[in-house]
Amino acid sequence: MRNSNPYAYLMHMKDAAEAVIAYATANDFEHFETDNWDQAAAIRNLEIIGEAATNISSEFRKEHDTIPRQDIIDFRNVAIHDYMEVDTNIIWDIIKNDIPPLIEQLNVLLEKNDN
Repeated sequence: MRNSNPYAYLMHMKDAAEAVIAYATANDFEHFETDNWDQAAAIRNLEIIGEAATNISSEFRKEHDTIPRQDIIDFRNVAIHDYMEVDTNIIWDIIKNDIPPLIEQLNVLLEKNDN
């Protein structure tokens, strides 16, 4: 049964995003580009972020529109369905430029839930 609590999905997104950052922090792009395990782990966690984003209700999304949900879902679809086309430069760019602000946005929403 699908969980109706949007904060559970936000927490899944945050956990996966933090895991992705851990891969990037431990390595540089040259390592990432040649390490299939790190690539697979990063892509899998990006897929989890996208899957969790798809499960957040439209009502919650309307009230909290700070997360670029459609971009996240679009990437997830490419990663799953067009996995042969996933470019490590794009993945690295997402990790370095998109994931840190996403974590900040998720933290804000999760803190609102704690209060």
